[in-house]
Amino acid sequence: MPNDFKMSFTATLLINGHPVRAMDEFTDLPVTVGAHAGNPTVDVSQALGVLMGPDAEWDSERDSGLIDFHLLDTAPCSACLLYFRHQQGKYRVYVRTGAYAGFGWYTCADQVPRLQQGISVPPPLWTLRHAYSDQVLTLDKMPTGRTPICLEPPGAQRSISLEGIGDRHNGGYLKVAGAGSRTRLSLNIVEREADWLA
Repeated sequence: MPNDFKMSFTATLLINGHPVRAMDEFTDLPVTVGAHAGNPTVDVSQALGVLMGPDAEWDSERDSGLIDFHLLDTAPCSACLLYFRHQQGKYRVYVRTGAYAGFGWYTCADQVPRLQQGISVPPPLWTLRHAYSDQVLTLDKMPTGRTPICLEPPGAQRSISLEGIGDRHNGGYLKVAGAGSRTRLSLNIVEREADWLA
């Protein structure tokens, strides 16, 4: 049976061909949502997600007060590199590159997983499922570099879903929702048997 090292890997995630990164790596200001219809605002700056440009496509959302950020011209155009550390057939997820290198991906009470560090407990174990067959995946079941997946946090009948921002949904952040609204992610393996310390 392969050990945890042999089942760990680095990879990037895409949603409909768009790179997944921390939300505030795309913007000039913190990313807050929900400031309409009497909803409380939620800071999703350290959530993973996608924001598509150009910046002018967000003008109507800014004009209506839904958002106040601008997309950075210098925003990275590639997805952040994630480290999937195997344990018990599931994976703890850490960031390997960019401003959040070394941070873990933690579930939160508001159902918006965020990148955090300095926490005394490791990130939760995420289940990877094939987006079409629903088969639970580990590295040995992903022979090619790219695999369509869905991510499930601990707990039954829940999955990661893209929560759209704005009227036209030119982007959004990943949150935990019911399994029926799960989002298909493209997992692109960069390095197999990746060392945690590398």
